[in-house]
Amino acid sequence: MIDDYPPRSDRLVEIEQMGRLFGTVVEGRAAVYLSAPITSGRNYMLWRQRCQVDESTPEYSRLMREGVISPNRDRARRAASRLRSEMQATVIDPTALPDCEGWTQADYRILWGRVIEHYASKVVFLDDWEFSSGCVFEFRVANEVGVSCFDEQLRPLDLATGLSLVREAILEREQAMIPVTFLSAVERDLQRLLLSRECRHANP
Repeated sequence: MIDDYPPRSDRLVEIEQMGRLFGTVVEGRAAVYLSAPITSGRNYMLWRQRCQVDESTPEYSRLMREGVISPNRDRARRAASRLRSEMQATVIDPTALPDCEGWTQADYRILWGRVIEHYASKVVFLDDWEFSSGCVFEFRVANEVGVSCFDEQLRPLDLATGLSLVREAILEREQAMIPVTFLSAVERDLQRLLLSRECRHANP
C-alpha cells in the first residue's frame, strides 16, 4: 500500500542493485542529496484544489504530469544546477531518475532512503518539502542516520523546526481533504526521535 509506514517493497534486490550504482561516482558519504517533491508537495495540493480532479478523472494521469510532476522536476533541476555551482559538490537529484516500470512510491522511498544513508553528507530540502510524503520520509531518514539537513537557502534545518513544519503541513492537507496517513505516521516517528535526543541531552 502507498501509505504503509515504514514503506515495504517486493523489489529489495532490485533496489539494492540500483542503490549500489551511486557508489560508482560517490566515494563514501560525500554527496549532497536534494530532497524535492515529484508527485506531491504543496504544488500537488494546490493543483487538486484548482482543478477539482481525483484519480477517477479519465485524464488524471496526464493532467497530473502536466500540472504537478513536470513543474516539480523543472524546479528541482534548476535547484540542483544552482547547488552544484554554489557548493562545488556532487548533487543527487532524485527527480532526474526516469520512471521505473512497475515501481511503487514505497519502492522509491526505500531506494532514496538508502541513498541518503550510504552516500549523503548533507540533504537540502526545497521550500514546501513538508507537504511531500517522500520528502518528509527523507527528513526522517536523514535525522535517524545523522545526516545534516538544510533548507533551500542552505540554512541549517534542525529536527524541531522540521517537525513543526510537518505538523503545519498536516493541518493544511487535512483542510484540503488530502490524505495524511503517511505524513502522520512519519510525524509520530519524528516526535519519537526528538524526545530521544532531548533525553540524551538531559542525561549525558
